[in-house]
Order: sequence, then C-alpha cells, then structure tokens
Amino acid sequence: MNTTMPPTSLQKLASVLFIGALLSPTITGCSGGDTENTGTDTTPVVVIVENNETPNMSSAPVSCDEGLVCDGECTNTQTNTSHCGACDNACGAGSPCDQGSCVEQVADCRQEECKGFFYCNLGDGTCLPGCARDEQCQSNSTCDVFSHACTCGEGFHACGDLCLADTSVDSCGDRCTPCTAPENAIPECTPEGCDFSCEAGYHRCGDRCLPDDSVDSCGDRCEPCETNANTASVMCIAGQCVNTCEQDALLCEGACARCPGNAASVGCDGAECVISTCSSDSLLCDGGCSTCPANSEQVTCNGGECAAATCQEGYLLCQGTCSTCPTGASQVSCEGSTCVATACESDYMMCSDGDCSACPSNAELLACTPNNQCISVPPHASVETSNGLGGIHTCAVTGMGGVKCWGANYDGQLGDGTTFNRLSPRDVAGLSGPVKAVALGSSHTCALLETGAIQCWGENEYGELGDGTTTQSSSPVNVLGLGGVAIAIGAGANHTCALLDTGKSKCWGQGDFGRKLGDNTLNNSATPVDVTDVTETATTLSSGDNHNCVLTTSAKMLCWGATDSSPPGINATVIAIDAGDNHDCAVLTSGGIRCSGENDYGQLGNGMTGFSGTRIDVTGLASPVKQVSAGDEHTCALLDTGGVQCWGRNNKGQLGDGTNTDRHNPVNVTGLSSDVLVIAAGRRTTCALLTSGEVKCWGSNIYGQLGDGTETDRNTPTSIGLDLF
Repeated sequence: MNTTMPPTSLQKLASVLFIGALLSPTITGCSGGDTENTGTDTTPVVVIVENNETPNMSSAPVSCDEGLVCDGECTNTQTNTSHCGACDNACGAGSPCDQGSCVEQVADCRQEECKGFFYCNLGDGTCLPGCARDEQCQSNSTCDVFSHACTCGEGFHACGDLCLADTSVDSCGDRCTPCTAPENAIPECTPEGCDFSCEAGYHRCGDRCLPDDSVDSCGDRCEPCETNANTASVMCIAGQCVNTCEQDALLCEGACARCPGNAASVGCDGAECVISTCSSDSLLCDGGCSTCPANSEQVTCNGGECAAATCQEGYLLCQGTCSTCPTGASQVSCEGSTCVATACESDYMMCSDGDCSACPSNAELLACTPNNQCISVPPHASVETSNGLGGIHTCAVTGMGGVKCWGANYDGQLGDGTTFNRLSPRDVAGLSGPVKAVALGSSHTCALLETGAIQCWGENEYGELGDGTTTQSSSPVNVLGLGGVAIAIGAGANHTCALLDTGKSKCWGQGDFGRKLGDNTLNNSATPVDVTDVTETATTLSSGDNHNCVLTTSAKMLCWGATDSSPPGINATVIAIDAGDNHDCAVLTSGGIRCSGENDYGQLGNGMTGFSGTRIDVTGLASPVKQVSAGDEHTCALLDTGGVQCWGRNNKGQLGDGTNTDRHNPVNVTGLSSDVLVIAAGRRTTCALLTSGEVKCWGSNIYGQLGDGTETDRNTPTSIGLDLF
C-alpha cells in the first residue's frame, strides 16, 4: 500500500511562498506582540496553508494554536522564512525555512544537489519543495519521483508525519490510535483489525479474559461449573469442574445425587445414587434403608418399613415397636404401643397403673406415696374407732409401737389413768411393751403386744378386760390365761377375742346374745375360753358388736355369735374380712365385696335396704378393694388406688362425702382419692391413716372422738394433727 505522506516543513514553506506571491502587501516583520493596523483595508491576513489547501481569506483572526504571533499575525515559525524558528529570524535570500531552521540552498541545483526537502527543477536549476530521493522521506516511506511526495511503503500507513506498520498495535490497519485490551489480555493487530489474546493462565470469554481455574469459567468454558442442591462445594482443577458432594450425596455423572438415608455403602446407577448396604440399625426395604425400631432383636420389612418381629429382653412388641417394660414387672401387656406392668415382683409395688416401684428391702409394711414411690411403713401403725352401742372413742398405734387414744373416757377406756374425756390424742400409760394392734369395744380397749401378750383397760362389767376380775381399770391390765401367743385381737360391745399362733381362737367377757364367746354356752367369762363353735385353723380375726368372724387358711369366712345377723360362712375365696355392729363384709380375690346382715340404712351397699341373711355383692365400687371396714350402720372400703368409698347411714357425716345423706351404694370420700393406708369405721365415726403418717377423721364428734380439739361433727375428712410415723 502506497500512502501519500503529509507535506514536510519545506513543502509547507513552499506553499506559503506561493500564496505570498499572490498577495501585494508584504509581511512587515514581527515585534513579538500585536501591531496596530494603519488601515482596515490595507493589512493582509497571513494564513498558513498546508497541503495546498485553499487559503481562507476572511479577515477574522487566525487561531494560533501551533504558531507564534509575529508582527500581529499568527506565524508558523517552522516554515516562515521571515520568522524561522522565532519571530524576526529571517532566512537569507533563496534560503527556505525547514522545521524552524534556515536552509542555505544551492544556487544551481543542476550543479549541486538541493538541500533539505527540495528537488531540482532541471529547467532553471532552482530547488522546489518536494522530494527527489527516498532518503528525504521518513522511515518506512519512499519518494514518488513524479509527484515529489513521500509515500508509505507496503504494509505501512501514514499517521501524521510517520509511517506506521499496518500490524502495529499502536496503529493497527489504517487507524492512528493504539489497540486496547481488557485486563489480563495482550493487545494484537490482525488483518481484520485490533484484537487481543489472553495471558498465560487465562482464557477468552467474549471481551474478557477469565482465570483458567475459576469456577465461573473453568478451563476453556465460559459458563460457571454446574452444581445442584446436593453440592457441598465446587472447584476447578486442571481445567475440569470438580464437585464435592454433601455427606449424604454421591457424585454420579458429574452431578451430586442424593443418597437414600441410613445407607452403610452406596454406588451410582447412572446419575442416581443407590444403596449397596444399609447401616446396622436399618433394613433394605423396597430400595430404601428403613430405620428399624429400637431394641429389636429380629426385624422384617412391612410395606417398605422396617418392623420388629421380636424384641430384646426387657422389651415388649407393641404395635410394631419394642416398648420398654417397667422395671420390676413380673407380668406385662401392651396398652396401645406401650408396655405396662400387670403384676410386680415381690420387692416392687404397683404404685401407679402399669408401673412398678422398687420397695425398701426387709420392710414389713409397704405403701405408695403421692408421687408413686414405694415406702416402708412402720409395721404396727394403725387407727381404730370403737363400735357398738356407746362406742365413742378412737385409738391409734404409732410407728414406734405406742398407743394414743381420744374421745369419751367415762369408763377409763382411753387408758391415760383418768376418766376425763379428751378432745385430742393422749398417750396410753402403763403398756408393757411395743404394741402391734389395738381393738376397741363400746367402752373398753385392748392392745396386742409384740410379745403376743394382750393388755386391756376400760369397762369390765362382764370381764371383757380378761384379767380374772370385773373391776374397771383406767390403765392397762394383763389378760390372763391366753395359753399361747396371740397374733390378732378383736373387741365387740362387751367382749374380746384373740387368735393364737396355733390358728385357734379364745374369747372372754359377755357370753350371751347367741354364744358370742364361741364356747357353746351363754356364760360370761373374765378369762379367755376356747372357741369350739369354729374349729378350722384361721389366719385373722374380727369382732362385731355381738359376733365374731375368722378368715381360715382355706380362704373361707366363718363366724359365730349372733347368727341372725351373720351367716355362718361364705362360699367364695376371701382375702380380708371385717365384722360390724350387726353386719359383716368380706373382700374377695376379685377385688369385690360381699356383705350380709342388717341393712336398714343401705350399709350392705347393694342399692337397697332390708336385712339379708345371705351375702350380697356391693355394687358401684370404683376399683378393686384392698380392705373393708364395717362400722355400726355404715361401711367403708379402701381401694387399690389408695382412695376411699363409703356407704350406709350418714346422719353425722360419717360417709365423708360432704353431705348428711344416707347412701345405698358407695360414694367417694372427699379429698381421699389416693394415699390412704388404713381405714376404720366405728359407730358414727370414720378415720383414715395416710401414707404420710397423718390421721384424718370425720363424722360424729360429740365427745371429741375425731381428735381435732373440738366437739363439732364433720362431714368431710379433717386432720387431727397426729403423725404416726
């Protein structure tokens, strides 16, 4: 490519001289500043004309961005012979100004070569502006001898006074500005124009150079590395996208695939993660690892789920899961999905439904606390109320074997050495040793000592104290002639009985009213006589107003005395008995109660009134019964929940339901739904010993027999401030 170069300074000078010849006025010189005009019509405008352009003859001032103001005119001092290089620096005749320097030109160029950028006019030997040879031109350009102009060589183009390579990044193609490049790029010039290439470690993405190890453009790709929801992290390594998968995912075909849970080992099946083996607590069911129920011994798949087939020891399979069974359970069953106890081992007690509580070792008597703990209860702690006509006092055995009594004391039945009534508990004085149990008649009291001996005190009109006399005593006297060790005692209105360790019974006191001493006579006795009416071996004994009953080793209830109110036996398995004034009751192994005898006030609990010569079932009990206590004309039951229900006469509030209304079926005692150890029903008074050792009483209080310090009747349980433990 040949490109005509821009004119050199000498060429510019030649043009100026040519224009100056056309103008009649001459340049008067430069003063270094502006010069006033002598006339507006005679002062010419000096115009620098370059490249043979037509001069602008306007009288407007000329911009002097590239020259000096000489003689009031803008002058190009690079070519002006009058102001060459500076104002007033005139060149000699025939010497042009080239690039601000005067050039001494030759007189005849036919004889001597022109100097500077001039060529020889062979016609007259003058030097004319222009080139005659290549040396007069800039680098990479040549002289056109016909036009006497410098032209750029092949592969070059003109940019100002220079010829620049077409492939130069400083002036690519025919442009005269440098090529640009983005960050981390090297500019390049190609036949198509400016371009760029990326530095080492980078690759081109559109008009950018991105790192080869960037996850946004890994290797030579211009898109981010692919990830999915299971990708933990992604890296670009050696130009390849490398995914790191989450813990429960696996890289399959370049993507992280979610693996089934509970797998011990996994693998890829195409783009999916599949199970190889399951963890130890899971089973492969329908292609997935299903968590097996805890504490399973053998398992199987059931509808895609792992189900227990058998359970480990101490667990029970309930609704497909292995439920922990209560510690201490001897028998268990399922209640929904929960293993519950139906029976407890010997050193445990069922203190709440379906659970067994560990009990203290070597305890004689156990009880459940309100927070369902099994505790040891002092073995002899109990409470008793007097029965029969005139029975209006109460006694309790403390955990240490002492006895406290309160209420009526006109016959010395409280045993405190006086005959004063007491509104609160008083100690019995003169006992020979710790007491296991007490029995209360109408106006006398007896105590069974730990030694098996018996002491009695109070009224003795019929010899009921058993000391061989009929003398009343306000302090304990020894019962004479027992002939053995007593294990249980009972007291009626005016008689007393004892069960010996031989299983045989003896009685003393009043003997009429149906041979209640059991010796086949109606005689009174001031010392014990053998009971001959019942000869079977017995385990416990209870005395009513005018009759007595025993529970035999064959689990039968046999009675003697006033048989009109007590049938001689019961044809059922019995676990507990109690004789009242003129009725008695038995607790069966089923937890139910059967009663017989007088029923004027519904004390038999069958929903009706009227005497029954046969034993009838009590109806309406809330739960199985542990103990029954028959009073004068009412009855109470201690349930296996620790609660109490009563029925019968209620004229003094002795049922404890907050009313004075007779009840023919069991009703709940207010405030005693649990935590009761022992109940005692007397003439018109009832008391309960709680698992805390506290005693509560309710009913008639005419002589202070409730022990609360008053003579006010109560129809709900009231605390008497006595702790037997």
